Amino acid sequence: MSQDTSSVTVELVQTLTNSATSVDRLYYQYKNNAYSSKCYEEDEVYGEDTTQITIQCVHTSNVGVLEFWIADDLDKGILSEGDDAIIPQCCHPTVPDKTPATKYLIVIKCKTECPDTIE
Repeated sequence: MSQDTSSVTVELVQTLTNSATSVDRLYYQYKNNAYSSKCYEEDEVYGEDTTQITIQCVHTSNVGVLEFWIADDLDKGILSEGDDAIIPQCCHPTVPDKTPATKYLIVIKCKTECPDTIE
């Protein structure tokens, strides 16, 4: 959505299902300032639902880091038995034991780095 040298704003869009169905839980964690991270939980996230997040950039590497986890009932067919990611306790997960979960880690550049044009 936007970026500068101190933060980057992104939009998460739930694309695993259509707008009539949902995933049970979405957890996402990022630096909200230079000294702390926050983790959030969203229940029943329907297809095409969006969440905007402003992530504080890491000054030494000029990137923003977003971690997110999807937890969903196995019967829905989105996740598999082998999806056994562990949602951190700081996220206060409320998923039942043995619920499949998967984790994604995204590193976002806070400053666009386009290659030089070769003529």
